[in-house]
Amino acid sequence: MALLPISTISTDRFSYENGIFTAEASDLRDEAYRLHRLYDDACDEGIALKNPRTGGIVRFYLEEVVDRADELMAWIFRPIFEDKRRFPQIVKLIVYND
Repeated sequence: MALLPISTISTDRFSYENGIFTAEASDLRDEAYRLHRLYDDACDEGIALKNPRTGGIVRFYLEEVVDRADELMAWIFRPIFEDKRRFPQIVKLIVYND
């Protein structure tokens, strides 16, 4: 199982508090905010964030799509296992549909 190279989004585009990255979908505008396959032998999809100061990259898999009353509310992502081990303080990433 090998990680596939995917485009990254700067962590500067997100708020960060208590281990959780958050952003509104409209704030990501033209960024590479689309899901990418993460592994060459699996169908897991997600996104990657890159810290411009450290160069560190964290990949997140899509865990849940939250919808209520037929309205898309948010996408919830969790760090992949390999990156959770490297960055244990990062809990999740949430992109709100505004």
